Amino acid sequence: MSEKREVELRHFFESLLSDREKAILEVLAKEEIKIEEILQSAGLSFKEEYIFDDLISTSGKPLRFDFAIFDDNGDLDFLIEYQGI
Repeated sequence: MSEKREVELRHFFESLLSDREKAILEVLAKEEIKIEEILQSAGLSFKEEYIFDDLISTSGKPLRFDFAIFDDNGDLDFLIEYQGI
């Protein structure tokens, strides 16, 4: 997750969440940053918040995966979905 996105999410939720919930959100953001750093250090090609146009939730919105990792040919290799705490 980019730093800009992390800040945007934090500001939005801070007005809605209790102190305990804010602490949980902080941990989750740090864990996603850790995953991103691991992928970068491994030299893997990846994209955050990856969606498939034809994979829709019951609410009609596209499902998003935290990270999509691509092989050397640019084809999707695997997905990472971090569930957190």
